[in-house]
Amino acid sequence: YVSVREVVISGCAQGLEVGYGGPVVHADSLLLLHNAVGIRYGCDYPTGHRGVLRLTRAVAVNNSDSDYVNAFPEAPHTRPWKVSMECSLVGAAQALLALEQWARCGGCGG
Repeated sequence: YVSVREVVISGCAQGLEVGYGGPVVHADSLLLLHNAVGIRYGCDYPTGHRGVLRLTRAVAVNNSDSDYVNAFPEAPHTRPWKVSMECSLVGAAQALLALEQWARCGGCGG
């Protein structure tokens, strides 16, 4: 189990990656920007992947390749039930709407 809280991740190939083996990652209050990929779930390692990602109050914007990648190479589909995002913003196109919603719910603290 890994807990990440109140962090800015910038200038990396992968900002936050849950990709090798079976990590359970809970991340709260993150800003991920100016990485190649902001958030990545899944991997292409031969060992498979059983991980879980739970994000709360995360913002991933302005990453060069993608703000979010859900890649699960062992099957022809992704596994969205292994990833949850609450009160989070992913992608510049959603920025204004998400920030307005965030402000209405008191920064998701209420």
